[in-house]
Amino acid sequence: MSATCATKKGRICKPLDYGSRPVMVRIDPDETINFKVKGTRKEYSLHLIVAFQIAQVNQVIGDYQERMATYKIKKKAGYKRLRKPKKPFIPSMLLTK
Repeated sequence: MSATCATKKGRICKPLDYGSRPVMVRIDPDETINFKVKGTRKEYSLHLIVAFQIAQVNQVIGDYQERMATYKIKKKAGYKRLRKPKKPFIPSMLLTK
């Protein structure tokens, strides 16, 4: 994988900055995302469905943290009758191992 990826049919390739080395991101037609740090041989792949599930989990956790921050501010200000936000239910199959 070079810094300027030759575009083949159905393949998207783009370099991203990751610290001191660029990371090449490639989306293949077989619905996988491949990551490779320039200067290394190791390539990491991830199916699009799994990436979507990770994005959903991160969004739900972010929303919960935002609600908790609002709750804590209101509690500190002395509001009465506040309900603590419930933790979101995330099935264990969606959590990374």
